[in-house]
Amino acid sequence: MIRTQAEALKRAARHGTRDADEMPEIAALLGAARVAVERAIPSAVIFEGRRYYLLARLALQLDLFDSPGDSDPLVRGATFSSEEFGHVPGH
Repeated sequence: MIRTQAEALKRAARHGTRDADEMPEIAALLGAARVAVERAIPSAVIFEGRRYYLLARLALQLDLFDSPGDSDPLVRGATFSSEEFGHVPGH
């Protein structure tokens, strides 16, 4: 079903947004990719021997490929969030 939905997206006009409810499998795939990125955000970075604490908000463009050798993404999406990831201030 993901491949079928991805092909339908590729046939559609390139510029524009799509309602995630119209393609739930694609929405779930993009959501899983976003969660993977969020989980990878560190709470701190070391720079010149000193630890700095990192709090991040995300604006992501996600390109997901079906196989490593593909040059064209299976699906492309974007997500914006005011949620915070990484360091939790005040503790």
